[in-house]
Amino acid sequence: MCGWSQLPGSVREFFCFLEDLAFVIDLTDAGT
Repeated sequence: MCGWSQLPGSVREFFCFLEDLAFVIDLTDAGT
């Protein structure tokens, strides 16, 4: 799901977290 696999671990996890957070926010906005 995450397209940041070329980045160092901690940086990649941070960007993956941001992507997951944005995805959840999109779902929440769509649900209201």
